[in-house]
Amino acid sequence: MIRIVYFVLFILISCGSDPLEKEINTALREKDFLNAAALCAGYKGEKFKESCLEAKTIAEVEIVDIIRNKQDSPFMKIIVNPEKDQKIRELIKKDIYLGIKYRTIWNEVSEKR
Repeated sequence: MIRIVYFVLFILISCGSDPLEKEINTALREKDFLNAAALCAGYKGEKFKESCLEAKTIAEVEIVDIIRNKQDSPFMKIIVNPEKDQKIRELIKKDIYLGIKYRTIWNEVSEKR
């Protein structure tokens, strides 16, 4: 009987954890900062607050670096890995600040490979 109670408690605790937190944790462990920043855009908790800010900063630096390459070739579109392009588009779609700041210029400078 006690085993059943422990089993039920274990199931309730494991089911009660936030799946978004699990995804954020996985993205951070894999150092996938673009994905982590996109996931963090909808995250309201405190557990990953610092990590989310760091991921957003790193993702923004990555976006800026790609855009800066445009200065080297002003008449050409920059070819970006399709997976990275999709992650950046998802990030600027989910994060209002980054969307306002980079959506228009990103659409102008990037080209899917």
